[in-house]
Amino acid sequence: MAQRFSRSIHASSKKHDWRTPNSLVASIRSALGGVIDLDPCAGKRTRIARRNVTASGDGLSIRWSGSVYVNPPYGRAIARWIEKAIEESERAGGGIPLTSGIIVLIPSRTDTRAFHAAAAAASSACLLRGRLRFIGAPASAPFPSVLFYFGAYPERFDAVFAPLGLITRFDRRTVPAMGRR
Repeated sequence: MAQRFSRSIHASSKKHDWRTPNSLVASIRSALGGVIDLDPCAGKRTRIARRNVTASGDGLSIRWSGSVYVNPPYGRAIARWIEKAIEESERAGGGIPLTSGIIVLIPSRTDTRAFHAAAAAASSACLLRGRLRFIGAPASAPFPSVLFYFGAYPERFDAVFAPLGLITRFDRRTVPAMGRR
């Protein structure tokens, strides 16, 4: 008998933190030059970076540096994480960006302002083929996912992720104001 999928597992507000599949983490490390320096929204059991900030540490209020991977809590909070990624990718110290690259994994919800803000500001993006099965999830997510890259090495990001989905660069002429949606 085929396993029935309950949309409530991923679409409800009961759980917002989904752990990134290990195979995807390996690709993210490669795209970031071999190491993830900071995971500002690490789960309690997630330790994929040199520095892991859990919800109690509030990754939105700290300065990001080095290579950064963000798998934010899903739900309305995604917009704040996108704003932070854009802000940190543009912040410079002595004219040099303080991050060597930021990769953000979010649902590919093209109807949201957060998606469009990320698309307008990112250096590159990968619309992942298929649906991710997050660690600990009983089934694949009921939504497609996208990886946004903010940084100076989009060619490396593109080469790593091309086998996993559609690589694209969006029009950067405007970054929409982010509101509720």
